[in-house]
Amino acid sequence: MAHAWSTRWRTRCVGVTVVLSWSASAGAVEESPAVAAARAAIAAGQAVEAERLVADSPGIASKGPELLILARARLALGRPEECLRSLGIADAATALAAIARWKAPLSGEAAQLGSEALLATPPVDHAVVSSLLQTAIDHPGVGVEADRCLALFCQSCLLAGRNETGMQAAAKLWQDWPRSRYRVRGGLVVARAVAQEDPDRARLILTTIRVDSAISAQDRLDAAEQLCHVLLGMRAGECLVVAEQEIARLAQDPVGQLPLYRALALARLQPSEGLAAMRALPAPLAADPAVQAAIFRAEASVADGGARGPAIVIERARADVELGRVAEARALLEPLAATEPEALALLASLPGIDARKLAQLPTAASEHAVLAVVRALHDLRDPLATAQARALLSPFMAAARARARSPLPASDVLFWAARCAGEPTDRRALRAELFALERSDLATALGWCDAGQDLELAGQDAVAAWSRAAALLPAAHPWAAEAAWRAARSLVAAGDLRGGRTLLDGPASWLGDDEARLRCRFLLCQIQEREGDPVSAVRTAESLAAALPPGSDPQRRSRVEGVIKRLREARRGD
Repeated sequence: MAHAWSTRWRTRCVGVTVVLSWSASAGAVEESPAVAAARAAIAAGQAVEAERLVADSPGIASKGPELLILARARLALGRPEECLRSLGIADAATALAAIARWKAPLSGEAAQLGSEALLATPPVDHAVVSSLLQTAIDHPGVGVEADRCLALFCQSCLLAGRNETGMQAAAKLWQDWPRSRYRVRGGLVVARAVAQEDPDRARLILTTIRVDSAISAQDRLDAAEQLCHVLLGMRAGECLVVAEQEIARLAQDPVGQLPLYRALALARLQPSEGLAAMRALPAPLAADPAVQAAIFRAEASVADGGARGPAIVIERARADVELGRVAEARALLEPLAATEPEALALLASLPGIDARKLAQLPTAASEHAVLAVVRALHDLRDPLATAQARALLSPFMAAARARARSPLPASDVLFWAARCAGEPTDRRALRAELFALERSDLATALGWCDAGQDLELAGQDAVAAWSRAAALLPAAHPWAAEAAWRAARSLVAAGDLRGGRTLLDGPASWLGDDEARLRCRFLLCQIQEREGDPVSAVRTAESLAAALPPGSDPQRRSRVEGVIKRLREARRGD
């Protein structure tokens, strides 16, 4: 199968005219008010104003920061040749020598500007560009965007044939820059490189990229196509989910090969539907050899009656659940629930299901279904239902308490036993048994969440419980940000700013823009300001302003914008 993403990434530049952020450096020279005003104009997208502010400055002749501002403004205005002349670069052959004549701490910014201007003036000598970017990375200072340089360096190395160095840069960008808008580029390169040998690692990276709401449509398409390619052979249901979700999300943008992956996944899950989808593909996608082979197999399957094994039916039902087609999933699962524990487990997770009836099926006591049925019974908030749940868990309790070999994890059994306990004393005792296991799994983390909520309801100190939960929960879990915020709020109230910042300044606060994560970042911004770190506080506040949806509470938006204004004025005053 031909993959558009396999060549598209090699020719797509990070973008050479978007130069917005400024990094601080201990070795930075004190800049004049004119230079500071020009930098602010560049950051605000006012390159013409920035050029006007420094055009007649004496610093132009002495290779001061004014000349770099002038070069940056010209690059931002789409005049890369003029940018190069400002830097003293005649062409790629003279670039390295010209940048070497710039003195620290300005040499790093000059190298970055020179590399970006050369990228905008083809033909591009990627060996020279990567050398300039290495200089910029090695000489950080005002105006050097290290993460952007790393992304461009990775791209230039790969295009210059320096694959090992490019891969190292990609891995560093992905691992060391969790908040960078360029991090995605590193992740895409790493995932592509490891997909064949370590598909699970590639799947994890690409799934992480998909939850980033700030990525571009093109990066989203690249990630989705790569993920579908990884999933198609081993998890056709997940492939179908990714393809359909991203096709819907990219409705106003090109969808690349996603319709092809959708059709091929359907052919594996439901041959008759797959046939219809493949025959509806546009000609360029339908010409793929994989389509012809899949059509042949699907036609043979339909001719034989289209029978599917339970595992395929359950996989299709799981995909339908993910895509919001609950009725279709239920119709597939109900005939299997009495004989297939996996079908019962998935059925028990659907809304509107009679959990009491499911608990009476012979498969309900199976190790593969019991926890799902117990969860459904617990969610009914009914004493009789929770009594049923305790009865289902009872055969597994002895092994859990004895820490003996058991088909179910002891922590899962004790967690749900605590949730379904009839009395508060029993609930606390079972939770104590859970914590005594000293596990670092999800059940233990959620047990600490439950403990934190109980302590808060009782008016007691819950900071330790929420801190334990925050430390154990995966960053992407819905409760991760909530636990971090609740613990940090108590620590800050007690004067422990460092402890609060440690809890909040991590992936749980930054991996998404839902309400809990926004609360985390707002509290983090306040802590950073109180600790005397206005640079970090401004960055955090700006991320909040960018994440607030257009129709959000005007008072809240005004409050965030007021914080940004106050912090910027304080920095100017310093």
